[in-house]
Amino acid sequence: MRLISRLAREPLVHFILIGAAVFAAYALLADGEPDTRDRIVVTEGRARQLAEVFARTWQRPPTPQELRGLLDAYVKEEVYYREAVKFGLDRDDTLIRRRMQQKMEFLSEPGEDVLAADDVALQAYLDSRKDAYRVDPKLAFEQVFINPKSDEGDADRRAAELLEDLKAGGDPADLGDPTLLPKDMALSPLRAIERDLGAAFAKALSLRRRATGRDRSARRSACISSASTSAKTATTRSSTRCGRRCSATGAI
Repeated sequence: MRLISRLAREPLVHFILIGAAVFAAYALLADGEPDTRDRIVVTEGRARQLAEVFARTWQRPPTPQELRGLLDAYVKEEVYYREAVKFGLDRDDTLIRRRMQQKMEFLSEPGEDVLAADDVALQAYLDSRKDAYRVDPKLAFEQVFINPKSDEGDADRRAAELLEDLKAGGDPADLGDPTLLPKDMALSPLRAIERDLGAAFAKALSLRRRATGRDRSARRSACISSASTSAKTATTRSSTRCGRRCSATGAI
């Protein structure tokens, strides 16, 4: 009796009894449940998913033989995956880490309800960032070149005469002196015109475009903008994107 009383007071005996009780309870609760840790179970939902992927790829449902092949391929993939995990092949692999990162980023992205914005919020966002969305004006024009060294007289006088011809409906292709410059320029940003033909010419063309947009009488009038250089003088007939046309004279 003294020995039993001493054992009843030993912490080690208490630990052994508690552990035995835990194992016994686990054995009773788990009795009859199959161990599925080493089994691969293909559920009905997984089989349906494989069939749907096949149908989207081949535009038809799989035959019974093809579905059997899909299931076998899935089981084989699962076997290799589990064995690879056992060997720790999923660790320290850059591709796997990046793939896991992509999945987490996808899961952490806000939903459509969070990203949705009304017109008031969008307009406020645009007003606060106008410079980021500003589009440079674009111009298209035809030009008539006048050689200042020509024997036909003063270039300014000839420019004024040719301008009157243009206002009367003359064809720019038949007027002016020969030049290697293009007869017309397609719709181009103002920066490109400034780069190719000079800042003074681009500025004159831009001012003419603004003038034609203010009133109808200005659109019918001719605008002569003079900027002298020692190189060339040109008469241009410009057309804006909206189709309004005017005439301008400037140095290029």
